[in-house]
Amino acid sequence: MGKGIELGFDYIDLELKTEDARRNEIINKAIESGVTTIVSHHDYIETPSSKDILFLMKQCLEADGDIAKVVTTAHEFMDGVDVILAGKEAKSQNLRFTVMGMGRFGYLTRFLGPVAGCEMVYASLERGEEAVYGQVDIQTLNSIRIKKINFESAVCGIIGFPLGHSLSPLMHNAGFKELNLNFVYIPMEFPEEQLGTALEGIRSLGFKGLSVTHPYKRAVMNYLDGIDERASDIGAVNTILNNEGEFIGYNTDSSGAVGALRDSGIDIWSGKDKTLIIGAGGAARAIGVPLAKAGWEIIVANRTPAKGKNLADMLNSHSSTTAISISEIGDAVSDINLLINCTPLGMKGYPSESPIPVNLLRKDITVFDMVYSPMRTPLLMAAEKVGAKVIYGHEMFVRQGVEAFELWTQGKAPVDVMRKVVMDELGEGSI
Repeated sequence: MGKGIELGFDYIDLELKTEDARRNEIINKAIESGVTTIVSHHDYIETPSSKDILFLMKQCLEADGDIAKVVTTAHEFMDGVDVILAGKEAKSQNLRFTVMGMGRFGYLTRFLGPVAGCEMVYASLERGEEAVYGQVDIQTLNSIRIKKINFESAVCGIIGFPLGHSLSPLMHNAGFKELNLNFVYIPMEFPEEQLGTALEGIRSLGFKGLSVTHPYKRAVMNYLDGIDERASDIGAVNTILNNEGEFIGYNTDSSGAVGALRDSGIDIWSGKDKTLIIGAGGAARAIGVPLAKAGWEIIVANRTPAKGKNLADMLNSHSSTTAISISEIGDAVSDINLLINCTPLGMKGYPSESPIPVNLLRKDITVFDMVYSPMRTPLLMAAEKVGAKVIYGHEMFVRQGVEAFELWTQGKAPVDVMRKVVMDELGEGSI
């Protein structure tokens, strides 16, 4: 430590538990040399309450540290929330500090450190070279504009499981940057059993809005204060707005999907054709409801027959809808105009396969795959091969994101910028 001072380091980091005499000796040398001293406390077992974390920060400062550093182990999503809440309280008391978490949910504290008022965020130089579990690499932090985030930043994010495939952070942060908005958008991944407590934690942190992806689009509705009429009709939410403390659910997937169809030449209201929807989750509901209201004949195929039947029964109140098993898809494909994949099959992180046998595809149908990453899924590549018209999932993805962006910011989204960053990431030349 003394050597670091001699070499002219800007900071030295001392453990709070260092013997008082030794710590004071080093701190005095640091003061003489104009070196900033960090006094640290590490908890390798758990995350204390936010009140206890604040107490530990004050102990570090009382030990003559210029900056307090408290590091905990975040086993649950709420552990990460408590770390950030402690930081916010410390900031309100004008303390100098950094707080962060190790462990599974340490990532939340790294993303939101500046929002909590931390003076610094620790990161690895390269992905895969993190010093501790929960640390985030500098490239990922730069992608959310970590240097632009501050105590006043409005925070949005995406919840789902898993999230490794999501381009939502890239798209939304590009939009915020283009408009010079003090917003940040982060990914938040946690298992289903933590959904309720995670949403309460997100609420306590004052998030402005959320995107909701697989598999939470229906389950999340149980934790909201209100639901928009369109989302209520569909029975799924993919966007949440924090309206003065109330979480209101919306469905922008629906308009995004209808817009993607329209721009490919299919105005769902101008003709009543026949479609096969594969899947019965939130995405299937988002496109199924407007198609049913427009009078289309619909066939729903799902791996779990009961879920497929539930969706078919709901859509039947608007138009003729039949539920079939996956094994019956062959007969169904022979008599449709539009095939829509609403399952995650083919998506990065899931089995790289088509949701139906590719030999069933015909050149006289349109194939719409809601999976957007990769751009050319196994289903779409097979459809292209037989000469079928295809609709890429990124078209729906960008549209739904633009509508969410405008809900949160109450301004016009930079659509071209958001589309371009998605296309660049996916590889426009692959079309």
